[in-house]
Amino acid sequence: MSNAIAVSQPDERELRKKVARAGAIGNFIEFYDFTLYGFFAVTIAELFFPRFDSVAGLLSTFALFGVGFFIRPLGAIAFGHIGDRWGRKRALLIAVGLMSASTAAIGVLPTYTTVGVLAPALLLICRLVQGFSAGGEQTGAFVLVVEHSPERERGEERGKSHSLRHRGRRRGGYVWPGDEHDDDSRRDACVGLAGAFSHRSPSWSDRTLPAA
Repeated sequence: MSNAIAVSQPDERELRKKVARAGAIGNFIEFYDFTLYGFFAVTIAELFFPRFDSVAGLLSTFALFGVGFFIRPLGAIAFGHIGDRWGRKRALLIAVGLMSASTAAIGVLPTYTTVGVLAPALLLICRLVQGFSAGGEQTGAFVLVVEHSPERERGEERGKSHSLRHRGRRRGGYVWPGDEHDDDSRRDACVGLAGAFSHRSPSWSDRTLPAA
């Protein structure tokens, strides 16, 4: 009996580490994506809105930024249902995948000078997807970490996962090119995120990570 316990305890600790890492990486990617939009607000305003009124364009850009926050509760509800029914890991994969895809899409969207009012409409759709997936990922990651942590360590593990949100925000600030407000900088920052998700995806696809 003691041998079985001795063998299972290291396995349990390793499982908790993988769960914590998956939740933390998810939070990092989600808020890295979210922060990019804020830093590139001036660039987005110039590319996706008429240039005859720069103030109106910038205000419209920040309005779309706020839309992502309003839809987040709906994402939490939807992905909470997915996690309860089909497992937390699947919900996290879908949420982070949607966030990465919508961020990459912002990097390659046609501009206002190319397609007119269709450009801000497409941007709005991408922002809705970003906010929807962010709401689902954040709550799903916290629940996954708490469910697989000992009762006395749940607060600590949740805090570690939460802290990666702020690292994601800082990372989003690092890639901002400063005063360069051009289409290339927007594309490089947003599309590069898809590669980051591909690099980190094994943390979720690991077969030893619990599906529930």
